[in-house]
Amino acid sequence: MNFNNRIELNYAYLFSVDGDENGQSSFQSTQVKYYLNPKGRVNLGLGLKLGLYDNQFAAVIPSIDLRYRPIDDLNVSAGFARVDGFPYFDLSLGIRVFSK
Repeated sequence: MNFNNRIELNYAYLFSVDGDENGQSSFQSTQVKYYLNPKGRVNLGLGLKLGLYDNQFAAVIPSIDLRYRPIDDLNVSAGFARVDGFPYFDLSLGIRVFSK
């Protein structure tokens, strides 16, 4: 969900599909992004992701995001964060479904 091109809310649920001996692992998260220049075609955003690994371990992940809007109804964004010393990359494509 995107509010006035400034604040964005996301929810994700990821799970493994391989049948290893440890069982199925999962990660669910909610992310809030705040974009600094909502009127421009290129926006820099700051994000905060709150997640839960296997319903046991909590994670708080700050991130930085770059969003490009070639037209008003389409945007492409790329983000970067570090989780326990490992890089985390986020790519997304947004399409406006409902007009104003």
